[in-house]
Amino acid sequence: MPEYVETLQFDDMTVYKIVVMHTHNFIMTFFTQKGIHDEEIEQWLKHPLTANELIIKKLKEAFDQNGNILKEPNNTNVWLMSVAKFDSHKHTLLFQTTDDFTPTHYIRVILRTSDAS
Repeated sequence: MPEYVETLQFDDMTVYKIVVMHTHNFIMTFFTQKGIHDEEIEQWLKHPLTANELIIKKLKEAFDQNGNILKEPNNTNVWLMSVAKFDSHKHTLLFQTTDDFTPTHYIRVILRTSDAS
């Protein structure tokens, strides 16, 4: 998923600037002409996910599990219960990050679980 999609105008041509972050240290920028894609792709490029929608989607991909605890006692269910986003320049935290990068946002996540025990 892209970090963001931006529309740029160059004389008589409109292009999409698509930025994809592969790691915290590596991003790729793609440019593509507006109007040359399938209608579904064009609609998605015009209306990409908001920052909040993207954060929730990424968290669900990372944490959501739907295990069958009735059939497999060691399995578990995990889902997002609450998510809060904070701008890093407006808040200071009580812990130090271990990476060499400065985060743009902090995310507080409350996960809910259920298991057979």
